[in-house]
Amino acid sequence: MKEELSVNLHKKILRFTDLAHVYITYLDVLGETFIELLVVLLVLSQLGEELQTLLDDVLTDDFEDLALLQHFSGDVEGQVLGVHNTTDKVWRLTQNRIT
Repeated sequence: MKEELSVNLHKKILRFTDLAHVYITYLDVLGETFIELLVVLLVLSQLGEELQTLLDDVLTDDFEDLALLQHFSGDVEGQVLGVHNTTDKVWRLTQNRIT
């Protein structure tokens, strides 16, 4: 009976050590995967910050360009009126020369 108990205890200890080795392997793989996941998250975070900075620069430039274009369109409108007025003056000058 003592031999059976010692054999059963020995089998249980072997199963426990086998399970312990399996769990230790799982924990090692989980630890490596976790570290790789952290590296990926850090890279994605840095990429997000760079993209945000780029968008801030681009949008700021676009708003500045929009303000310049608004002033430019006012200048073009004034020039078109100036050209229109110039043709009227040229037409009047030619009428004065004919008469």
